[in-house]
Amino acid sequence: MKTYLKSVLAIIAILLCACEKDPTFAIRSINDNATKVSSITTTSAEVIVSIFETESGDHYNYNHNTLEVYYSTSSNPLIEPHKCVRETLRYEGTYTVRLSNLEPGTTYYYAPKLGNQKGKVRSFKTPLELTVTTGAYSNLTAKSVQLEGSAVILNGGYLDELGILVRLHNPDVTIDNYDYKEYSYFGKSSGTYPVTKSFSGLYTESTYYYRTYAKGKNGKIYYGEVKSFKTLPYANIGVTTNYSENVTSTSARVRGYCTLNNGAQLAEAGILLKLHDSNVSLTNYDLYWYGTYTNFYVDFKGLYSNSTYYYRAYAKDKEGNVYYGEVKSFKTLY
Repeated sequence: MKTYLKSVLAIIAILLCACEKDPTFAIRSINDNATKVSSITTTSAEVIVSIFETESGDHYNYNHNTLEVYYSTSSNPLIEPHKCVRETLRYEGTYTVRLSNLEPGTTYYYAPKLGNQKGKVRSFKTPLELTVTTGAYSNLTAKSVQLEGSAVILNGGYLDELGILVRLHNPDVTIDNYDYKEYSYFGKSSGTYPVTKSFSGLYTESTYYYRTYAKGKNGKIYYGEVKSFKTLPYANIGVTTNYSENVTSTSARVRGYCTLNNGAQLAEAGILLKLHDSNVSLTNYDLYWYGTYTNFYVDFKGLYSNSTYYYRAYAKDKEGNVYYGEVKSFKTLY
């Protein structure tokens, strides 16, 4: 009896196994050698997959009714994170699956899947919609510079804004890391566009890094190469208050000179004189003389006797900046 029951159970098990689906059984198959990508744009692509029937049967029951195309920026698109587009199979033949919302200038990996069948992983790269060039610098001074750049719109792309980023002492210049930014809006879908921006208020004798950037579709940022410039030393005038001589009871000669540094241009230079007061400036003086010489002296006359006079050399550049030498003094005779 026991032997009989064992035989019956074995037969039932065999019958049950015969009713299970064979996971390797394929009613429809992917002709993977024919899989390819076409119609690649900056934001979309079409994957072409060829399907043929190997057996007649229940497509739904074997999950051979839906073609899936997985795609991702990782090298294995069948593993998360990924995206998937599904296509219902209605016939044997070629199917075109459209991948959308892609990023321009990006490499994507894709693979078709049908039931338990997985196609070969392939890749493609979307074209750039913009190319960006960082241009030259000009009009460099101790405190300012003019920078240039340009952008070319490609493949039906879009130029939203174009600008230049500047960062002090750091070549890591991005839309998230900068000290200065100047830009213009364009709203263009074709053509080549230049941009020229001026930056002021910079530190003297300092290295700055800069690059051109452009904003395309959906806010995507494109960059030109990073370049650099170094601001000039501060353009200034060095002023020296020199000695006094030929002092009498009513007159004295005082001297001064100035040096023009880093391209400074002299507008005027002279001597200021103040009686009994060491606070000598262009807003506080009794007598003065000025000219356009870098080395000069002044004969002051009509002075009070036995009196202390304070004097100071000064200079003014073409921009109106005023520079002073130190304050000195002399005393007239009785």
